[in-house]
Amino acid sequence: MQGNSVFFFLVSLSLSLVFCGCGGIEANKCQLPTHSPTYLKPIHSELPDSKTPALVVLPGEVKGIDQAGEVLSSDKDNTILFVHCRGNHPSEALNRHTMTGLAEEYNSHPVMFTWDAGRVTFPEWEAQRAAESFGLVLEKWGKYRESAPKNKKMNLLVHGIGSIVFDEYMSNHLAKSLPEGLFDSVVINASGSALAGHAEWVEKIDFAKQIFIIFNEKDSFFTFASLGYTTPRLGEHGTLTPEDGEAAPLAQNAVYVDLSQAVSKHNYYIGNNDFPCLYYFYNDVLNGRSPNLENSDVFTVRVPGKDYLLNK
Repeated sequence: MQGNSVFFFLVSLSLSLVFCGCGGIEANKCQLPTHSPTYLKPIHSELPDSKTPALVVLPGEVKGIDQAGEVLSSDKDNTILFVHCRGNHPSEALNRHTMTGLAEEYNSHPVMFTWDAGRVTFPEWEAQRAAESFGLVLEKWGKYRESAPKNKKMNLLVHGIGSIVFDEYMSNHLAKSLPEGLFDSVVINASGSALAGHAEWVEKIDFAKQIFIIFNEKDSFFTFASLGYTTPRLGEHGTLTPEDGEAAPLAQNAVYVDLSQAVSKHNYYIGNNDFPCLYYFYNDVLNGRSPNLENSDVFTVRVPGKDYLLNK
């Protein structure tokens, strides 16, 4: 009888691993109350698509890279440098409330690094070409950071194929050291960078107090974007093993957060009124705070200190 019990236990465990997915662990239910909706003022932008790198601030002003120091002027205590994914930017980020969402939901001063991202399905080469200009922005911000007020928060959010801009900079253009603590948080979100070898460039990031890599197996963006690449992507697989590939070594200086059981959309850093655990997480990291990753109301631990599921 005891042998039968063990057999059925092993069968049920195997089935749970198969049907749960996500590394064999099922996320807990989110135990937070729904976040109150934020009214986002519409912006009707007709700005032309970016052909060369530039910076954009609300309500829709385009600034040159040489003005990177000037765009930091704000009465907000939190500045978010945002690098967009593919699309018809900067107007897309303005008309779809990306910029206003970052400003209103996280009480921030968002500055968008815009680049030529709209003409092909997977503009990897265009992203790589923008990396040198992105580095100039970081260097100017580094100089500002050295004399900035201590209460000033600065955070970096790279999204989708925008991650390749950062990846290329860290891999091939990092010529000068940036000040320690330049960014309170670096958030590598739905990254279009290759899964293989990502630890090599992420571990070069020594100018951030905390680094998060956010991934989601159910992000529909990667179904579309896969027409432009042939190898697994970091933002889809993260700590997991792709069906047709191998797991990649993890970056020792980053925390991985898996949203696969929590949400299926792509721009999951804004508009999270119906996903309170998602809002809680981004509200912390995009304000330069350290989320309590051991809070079981919000996270399910897969590997302590390294790999977490966001509760569904």
